[in-house]
Amino acid sequence: MRPKSIELYEKVYLASIAISLGAGAIGWRVLTAESQALMAAASAGTVQGILIGISVFVVGIALLLWYFIARKARNDAKWVLVILTALGVYSMLKEIVFETVSKDPRLSG
Repeated sequence: MRPKSIELYEKVYLASIAISLGAGAIGWRVLTAESQALMAAASAGTVQGILIGISVFVVGIALLLWYFIARKARNDAKWVLVILTALGVYSMLKEIVFETVSKDPRLSG
């Protein structure tokens, strides 16, 4: 029998992966349009292929981290997840600050 905290972690982490996949599916058209605009020379099929590949890679990494943390109790996998989470929080905060500064003329200059 595994501890309840690990079972809760599994449920929350897998739910977060499912929510991310749902959000990605909802915003797929916008993402492909923005990506294709950035890669004007590439065809639509190429852009979608690249985005699908990146999505599969990211979900694969998330599932590997879940497996090694929840099922194998690997401490190094926990630290990888902590570092990736910290980088994600930093990136999100930086984007929020950048958007705030760039949209408010009083702060940009």
